[in-house]
Amino acid sequence: MKDLRKFAYNQLTMKPQTNKEIFNRLISEEPSTWQQEAEWREENESWLANSFKIALKILNVLRERSLSQKELAEKMLVSPQHINKILKGQENLSLETINKIERALNITLIDIPAPRIFNEFTYKYDSLYMNLEKINLQSFTSFITCEYEHIGMSFYDEKSEHISEKIAA
Repeated sequence: MKDLRKFAYNQLTMKPQTNKEIFNRLISEEPSTWQQEAEWREENESWLANSFKIALKILNVLRERSLSQKELAEKMLVSPQHINKILKGQENLSLETINKIERALNITLIDIPAPRIFNEFTYKYDSLYMNLEKINLQSFTSFITCEYEHIGMSFYDEKSEHISEKIAA
């Protein structure tokens, strides 16, 4: 109320101003940065759009689960201010941050499909594994090592343990 009285008093006691005086009072002393800001938004449009989509998804999950931003921050071990920045949709999120959000909310924000060659290998492996009684182990291991050597030995070793167990049974 005090501020309103002060404003009213100033309006009544001020001498009339010309348009030029009003204009000069309103303009800033510092140069505008609107052009640089517009150029920055245009240059970063792609990740800004993705950041906005991620923010919307997080907000929807928080609303559905009746969770606050503070509770999400506690689950992620970050500050509530950081969550607030993320939810504005203008934060360039790292994979680490995205992963923390996914684990805290038990959701998927980014789904990267497996390469086609991996899917093809998995399909062939599964169909051979299901019919293991009909083929011998040597032909199966030859299939894995020769045809898909570039996938790596760790994948082969993991699968060969399952094969050995099935043959032993």
